[in-house]
Amino acid sequence: MSDTQKKLVHEIGLGSLLDIELPQLDKQFSHWVLDSFEVSSYSFELPKGEKIEIEVEDVRIVYGLPMGDIPIVEAKSDRASEDFGVFIKNWRSKWQGKTPSVNQIIAQYTSDKFKNQRPAEEDFLTNFLVVAVNCLMKCISNNQCHFKFLFSMMDKEKIKNLNWCQYVFDSLISFHVTWRKSGGKGFYNGPLQFLMLFYFDRVQRLNKKQPRTIPIISCWKRDMSLERIKTENDLNYGYGKVLPRIEEKPADNPKVQNDHL
Repeated sequence: MSDTQKKLVHEIGLGSLLDIELPQLDKQFSHWVLDSFEVSSYSFELPKGEKIEIEVEDVRIVYGLPMGDIPIVEAKSDRASEDFGVFIKNWRSKWQGKTPSVNQIIAQYTSDKFKNQRPAEEDFLTNFLVVAVNCLMKCISNNQCHFKFLFSMMDKEKIKNLNWCQYVFDSLISFHVTWRKSGGKGFYNGPLQFLMLFYFDRVQRLNKKQPRTIPIISCWKRDMSLERIKTENDLNYGYGKVLPRIEEKPADNPKVQNDHL
């Protein structure tokens, strides 16, 4: 990613997502994480009966996303408005007229196979948003990516004022209800990485000192996450010291940071 592209991401308030170095999800541990979240009480339930309530604020602490005043509204269809229809048609035209998969988008920016066919700079933010949302917030189970949230992002100047944290929280709740109805066997479309990082931060294992800086997603790198998952698999899940929510410092607040960009 070029410096210009990174600057664009910071300008829309999503700079925290540039520091991600998470490993591939562990199937057994991931299932336990999902099964431990009780949607009726919005809480993470541990084996010894302890409960850790999850609030919208926790999404900001973990992901570092803006909590703006504008809700993210998804289009019900490509024809939700004339402007949206034109927007999506133009975006798809760069992908042979079809909705691409997340892997297709990533490959266009990273694979040597396409080094002479990189997407135009004007399309970078849209593609970045699609990858970020599908990987960390909300996705669909077929080969195409979820894109209906782009209805709220046609005006790039307003993206930093959107309530991203509520969007992720609502996704967590709605998809967890669906997952429970499937008996915990279906594909999970919600923010699993959020739940995992929330648990890593709030439950300390083996009295090991762990970084507690907002956003949490920038602290838990690949090797540290793999070590923690190994500990969970070896010593049983959910046993440890429950830590309080991080006390915020002014510099940790994305709203404050955005005001000075």
